[in-house]
Amino acid sequence: MRVVYNHQPNKILFTLFIFKKIKFSIDKLFFNRTFTTQNKNNDF
Repeated sequence: MRVVYNHQPNKILFTLFIFKKIKFSIDKLFFNRTFTTQNKNNDF
């Protein structure tokens, strides 16, 4: 029981870390897409 209890916070931290990583990747991707569309609009 104690081992499971000790393992739980690490799991939560790990999930948060992955979630932040994914969110960062999505934000970066979205920013790149908007940035390229703005550049294309400027070319026109």
